[in-house]
Amino acid sequence: MSSPKRLLALMLVMAAVAAAAAGFAIVVLYDAAFEQRRTSLVEMAKSQTRTINAMAVHFAEMGHPKEKVSALIEMQLRRSHALQPGFGASGEFVLGRRAGDQIVFLLPHRFPERDASRQVPFNSDRAEPMRRALMGDSGTTVGPDYGGVPVLAAHEPSSVANLGIVAKVDMTEIRAPFVQAATVSALGAIIIFILGAALFRRLSVPIVEDLEHTIARLTDEQRIAHVGDWSRDYRTGKLTSSDEAYRIFGLKPHEFHP
Repeated sequence: MSSPKRLLALMLVMAAVAAAAAGFAIVVLYDAAFEQRRTSLVEMAKSQTRTINAMAVHFAEMGHPKEKVSALIEMQLRRSHALQPGFGASGEFVLGRRAGDQIVFLLPHRFPERDASRQVPFNSDRAEPMRRALMGDSGTTVGPDYGGVPVLAAHEPSSVANLGIVAKVDMTEIRAPFVQAATVSALGAIIIFILGAALFRRLSVPIVEDLEHTIARLTDEQRIAHVGDWSRDYRTGKLTSSDEAYRIFGLKPHEFHP
């Protein structure tokens, strides 16, 4: 491979290494951001659960029957939800309870266009975080929300009020800045490589052309002056001689061993 081609290949390798390093950094940052968002959602869900449990205990201590307690909690949460229906671009609190084979959502959906229904079959492939909460599971999951949209959600059960609490955010919102960063990095690497290759060509072509012109001129001068030359590649041991060298020594090519 000629030197220009080697340098061009080296530039390509360097660009690939830089792109790989940028990709690795983006993955590491995404994992950190994902974990930070997960921790935040867990705290939100737990905080909401503590508030609901405290409300249930308070209303029960005031002598309200269990059915009345649930209605009072729903009323208070509806008022709160009307003032703050969510957080961030897609964050949302979801409150639900189980009624037979249905999951009943007690608060208006922040995104009704996903699913205007206030009920989802308990065994459907939607509302996975709420299903887990109503089954008594506490933790986080990545799964479809009430509209089937993939979300990162923290889910908590409220045994006191027999409710499920979910704090969730769309996975697209979490991924968006990193997808954008990866796209910009890839485009940047391509642009830099193209500009580098163009600059390399602009600088190297005149040098190569001048070298070829010099070699051709020296060859002509040797031929005119009846001067021979020879060279040996020390990597391969191959010997290269001019026709004039053979003539001077009166030898055939296979007999020439300087």
